[in-house]
Amino acid sequence: MKKQNTIPEITLSPKEVTALLSSRPPRSLLRTVMNALSTYPYCLKISGLIGHFTDEYKSEIFHLLKALKTIADPSSSAKVSMTRVEIKPEESRQKSSVTRYSRTDQKISMHTDSSYDMNPHNIMGFQCIVPDPSGGVSFLMPIDHLLDNLTEPEQALLREDLFPFREGTVLPILYDDEEGPSIRYYRSQLDIALSKENALQEKVGPLLDKIDGLLGQEDAHLQDAMGAGEMILINNHKVLHARSALSDKSNRLIYRGRISIHPTLSHLRLSWWPLKMIKKLWYAIRKSIPVDMSAVDKQIKKALRQDDLKTAAALIESYFDAFASDSSRPFHLAAIYGSLGEKEKAERAKKKACQRRPLVAETEMKKERISVMTIRGFKDGKYIYKKSAGRYSPSLMQGHFSLRNFLRSDEFNITKLNHYDQTDWASLATPDVDIFVNTVACAERMKEGLTALETFVENSGCRRIINPPRNVLETTRVKNYQSLGAIPGLVFPRTELFTVEGLSLLAVMKKIDEAALNYPIILRPSVTHTGKFVTLARTREDVESYFESHRYWGDYYAIEYRETVTDEGLYNKNRTFCIDGTFYPVAGLHHDQWNIHSGDRYSVMDKQKRLQEWEQNYLENFHEFLGEGLTALHAIRDQLKLDFFGVDFTKLPDGRLFIFEANASMRHNFDHAGNFPYTRPYLDKVSEAFDRMISQRVSSQ
Repeated sequence: MKKQNTIPEITLSPKEVTALLSSRPPRSLLRTVMNALSTYPYCLKISGLIGHFTDEYKSEIFHLLKALKTIADPSSSAKVSMTRVEIKPEESRQKSSVTRYSRTDQKISMHTDSSYDMNPHNIMGFQCIVPDPSGGVSFLMPIDHLLDNLTEPEQALLREDLFPFREGTVLPILYDDEEGPSIRYYRSQLDIALSKENALQEKVGPLLDKIDGLLGQEDAHLQDAMGAGEMILINNHKVLHARSALSDKSNRLIYRGRISIHPTLSHLRLSWWPLKMIKKLWYAIRKSIPVDMSAVDKQIKKALRQDDLKTAAALIESYFDAFASDSSRPFHLAAIYGSLGEKEKAERAKKKACQRRPLVAETEMKKERISVMTIRGFKDGKYIYKKSAGRYSPSLMQGHFSLRNFLRSDEFNITKLNHYDQTDWASLATPDVDIFVNTVACAERMKEGLTALETFVENSGCRRIINPPRNVLETTRVKNYQSLGAIPGLVFPRTELFTVEGLSLLAVMKKIDEAALNYPIILRPSVTHTGKFVTLARTREDVESYFESHRYWGDYYAIEYRETVTDEGLYNKNRTFCIDGTFYPVAGLHHDQWNIHSGDRYSVMDKQKRLQEWEQNYLENFHEFLGEGLTALHAIRDQLKLDFFGVDFTKLPDGRLFIFEANASMRHNFDHAGNFPYTRPYLDKVSEAFDRMISQRVSSQ
């Protein structure tokens, strides 16, 4: 996303100003304002105005906000909230309310307005009537800067109902509404309550300090010193604002206006529809009761097209029992809650969806074909909505391996099992099953689901299964270190697991110190195999800094780092898949950073032909490249007892294999085959080997 340090600006013509003051603003102006407030940086400066009004209810900002509210939400009777903001020296001596600061000459720190409300105003603006001669600069910061610099665990904590904005009002700082990620924040309000709650202060204080540090980064500020008549509008759900100090005895006068629009700014883009149609739409949303499920489904689709996930969720919840058993809408509800960060609701919805629709036929069923049941585990899995090409679709993001490039032939009848924690096979009206394919792959994240799945599969009576759950459960990083570390020809780095949730930083560091790990160490959350939130800590101070921001998740791995950089300053990571006991090479990557992923091909490898030739040689001469290392890989295979898994490794100068990881969570994909065409034949071999394994397992028993 391209950042900017100036506020987008438009200048109105005298004709447009006259029309605005006559309560007949051009529709094109309203569309411009709406689009500006609903897209980054969610703010707009308007100049060319008169501004010489002694009554705030006759000003341009009042007329503009009134027009926006009328055209966007014609059924609402709520008024435009207007306030005269002028300096009152006596306010500086009163400390009973943090909101008094707006009427003093003191600077005001970054905040959002109406932060103590359950539903803060979503549009607000300032029109300058009398400017300050040497102060009063407005500073804005879009929410994006915070989201880009706060970790996922930090954001999760900020979404909890923990933060006391005033007595009796505990709210989240980050929340998701129809506009997507939104924020309410006023540190002064929070500090008043936190000063009386030591335990809460200890839990959230460091994170609030980090937010304040981010808000203080001036290079991320948008700023403007409004002149007479000029106006700034902001999306109060997306933008924090501040003000510099004013000059002594300032006579600065600002008109501040606020409005709340339902269903929020995302829907305002509909404003180019005829006004009659808009009124009909809002009436339907607010008043009408659909008489059939096709009408409900139509409204759900409309809400999703408009990015209005909360409205879609409310509709699905309201009519949950009315959806047919073959409807996918219950799964959509689970994905929506997952996207909104509402974990408890997401887990309940996933369980209900799996109970409602445990089996889904993926292909036409023909008697002569092999019948395959693929298993997806939803308990504790990350199930969210992903948007692509303007369309939403549910996606199971973590804890599994993908079948997208497997089971590609027409030899298979495929039924998908949606599993949460069921153990009763007999209650399902199941088709005949020749073989199960268990795609649940993460022993850490999916432990409870895998345990229940093992019982479920046992009760089925089918003895053919790819990757039995009990074997997957044995492939955590710690268990791999314990079982694979002693294999001759292998080096598996020391790996320790730490539970840190709820602990003070002092207690976390005590655990780390007691483990007596050799630095540097790699720190990573246990529940993901991606590179997200992974760091290399070279000193104890680095570890302390990491956990200052990341101790809100439950478990973390600490892995002793081994330097494997070559004389050329490059790092290497190779991947091979093991399918039915045979290893197939798929990638030999080089990068100038230690934490290598497939997308890093475009940093170094795409520019150096010799590195591509190196990878091609690795693929063509895999066994020769490994040498005695092949025996070590076979020992890994025999220990893990999985039918499908991947190994990431590099070859050390002494010929031993240094193992980065070995598990079934690795994704088989053709993402880069177009740019590196020599890899395609080897990727095809992996797909073919998987399908061949299924056929041979069934025919041999």
